[in-house]
Amino acid sequence: MMVFFFFQAEDGIRDAQESRGLGDVYKRQKMLSKQHYQGVINFGCCGAYPGRGIAVGASFYIGEVRHFDVELPGDVHNPFDDRSFHLRVPSGHEGTARVCRTGWRFSRDVGDGSDCEDMELYGVASLCEAFELPLYAIKYVANLCNDSAHEDCEANAVTARANGELLLFELLSQTEGPRTSTTG
Repeated sequence: MMVFFFFQAEDGIRDAQESRGLGDVYKRQKMLSKQHYQGVINFGCCGAYPGRGIAVGASFYIGEVRHFDVELPGDVHNPFDDRSFHLRVPSGHEGTARVCRTGWRFSRDVGDGSDCEDMELYGVASLCEAFELPLYAIKYVANLCNDSAHEDCEANAVTARANGELLLFELLSQTEGPRTSTTG
């Protein structure tokens, strides 16, 4: 089995550079279409919404991803894309899987039931659906979505990532074959 990884670049929204976000994900479509992957793993940090019972340093699988962004194509007036994507969650983790919303610049919780926010997962999920590839996503929380999100992320990313890697290694131990393709 060949697994394709989407590692998130934590620098995209945490420094002065412009975020690559969903556009960077869509650019990888050409690379995916030329390969024969059997699955995709997205591994990266996220910001958790205050009040959702998620601590900085927590890590978990994402069971559903929703879109909320200002860069929707076409003449869409509602910032919510009606589609959501359901991701693969390994046996034993179904009850702890979370809902992630892909947004921008750590927007505040808008009451749609999402637990956390990232920038790339929705694009990756859309791409995987187009290529009929199973998708797993593991997120680790480096900050809450609040006024100190950028500073907190920088201070906590390394420790939070180490916690997330435990889930990643567990998932990889359940797969077979070479795992050679990475991006990030």
